[in-house]
Amino acid sequence: MNSYSCESEIFAILFPIIKVVHIVIYHPFWEDNVRDESAVSCVFDIIEHVHTLPLFDPQSTKIIFCGDFNDLVNHVDALEHSFSLQGIVFAKTRGNRTLDQIFTNIKSDCEPQVFAPISRSDHCVVVWKPCKT
Repeated sequence: MNSYSCESEIFAILFPIIKVVHIVIYHPFWEDNVRDESAVSCVFDIIEHVHTLPLFDPQSTKIIFCGDFNDLVNHVDALEHSFSLQGIVFAKTRGNRTLDQIFTNIKSDCEPQVFAPISRSDHCVVVWKPCKT
């Protein structure tokens, strides 16, 4: 497991046997465009790094990139275009916004389920179990 510090907490986990890369991000809310752009740059660096790993095969490696993006949601649309990842959470996860998102290259008809927040959290719980591809 690698941990990157980009003013956000980002963890990349590679499961070499089943060729799944799972990246989790927590990006705190800031009202600072420079820090947001730095975090977006770091996200892209991580995805680009994943593509250079010896076990990465663009035909068979599955990527699941999820977490609390806060205001980065508006900046990471390029993930869908640059890395062929698709955002799959369409329900609101905090108030009237979708801050918690899953980007993936897994083709699936299964949509994530969104449940009420747990305990003191003000973010909904997002659960996704991919269908078999």
